[in-house]
Amino acid sequence: MQYKHFFQIIPFYCQKSLLIKEYKKLSTSKNPYLCKLNLTVRMKILKGESDRKISENLCITIGTMDGVHLGHLAILKTLRDKASKTNSKTALITFKPHPRKVLRNDNVELLTLFDEKVDILKKTELVDYLIIFYFNREFASLSAENFINIIINKAYMKCIILGYDNHFGKNRRGNFDWLKQYGKLHNIDILKVKAVTSGKDKISSSAIRTLIKNGNLKKAAEFLGYHYFVTGIVGKGKNIGNTIGFPTANLKFDKDKLLPPTGIYAGIACYNGKTYPAAINIGYNPTVSSDKVIKTEVHLIGFKENLYGEKLRVFFIEKIRGEKKYNSLDELKSAISADIKKVIQLTSETKVNCFGL
Repeated sequence: MQYKHFFQIIPFYCQKSLLIKEYKKLSTSKNPYLCKLNLTVRMKILKGESDRKISENLCITIGTMDGVHLGHLAILKTLRDKASKTNSKTALITFKPHPRKVLRNDNVELLTLFDEKVDILKKTELVDYLIIFYFNREFASLSAENFINIIINKAYMKCIILGYDNHFGKNRRGNFDWLKQYGKLHNIDILKVKAVTSGKDKISSSAIRTLIKNGNLKKAAEFLGYHYFVTGIVGKGKNIGNTIGFPTANLKFDKDKLLPPTGIYAGIACYNGKTYPAAINIGYNPTVSSDKVIKTEVHLIGFKENLYGEKLRVFFIEKIRGEKKYNSLDELKSAISADIKKVIQLTSETKVNCFGL
């Protein structure tokens, strides 16, 4: 499956361009369940450990879906298609924290923190139930069969949709071939979704991480279906921005969130249901600070209110330049003024979906 053009992805229903302008399978005329008047899918969030059984037919998929990118959306679209044909609801079985964090205890470099992922999934309107399993070493030791048995006891299981590289259970034994045999025994349809490609490249979370780390935000946005973003709480800074006429929001967020390389970026900030062009600085502020701690600071153009303690979501549109140490505050002010002009130019025709923020 190959995508050629990428647009703002959400809301998924009742939008002609949807994810990709030329993805004809999503034409509303060919999908009767799309674009029903006043259709709103309210995703229910359940704990996997709960004894509650869902009293409905279910079609499910399994995965962390870090980034909820176009490959994931192809799986969710297939899930919704199959569910509509079997009078079923859809469910995503996912895990918290990310399994890599437990199994490797390393910096997981997440494309989406868990709450960000939930926000995107809600907006897709493709998931009826989000079932979250707490992931620890005990859970990781479950065999593929024990894990699937737990899941199918949650509801009347009609189908399971897997991605092309999906594995689960101890030692990753659970895969499509294994599940196909399991499905025959339990009368459950098992389907596999092919990789989604852009040109010759497979779209995957790991590929997107590499693009972001290399500063290729444009291609990362193509793979994601939206501009990459971070979400955080505005904390106290040194208030230097205020003194030179460019107040900045010092954004604090989980250390597991992947950041683009240091530099100055043109972006769009979401706050309280509105969007603002924003100059974003990722770096060390070498002109005014000797700290060796990397910071993310955001200047919302045209915004005058106090943001301390407030939640911001900031989208990266394009890198303007690298971070630089200036000889004086006047030089820094001139550079920021030039940056702001570029931000306005680069974001004037760009729209983002704030995913509910």
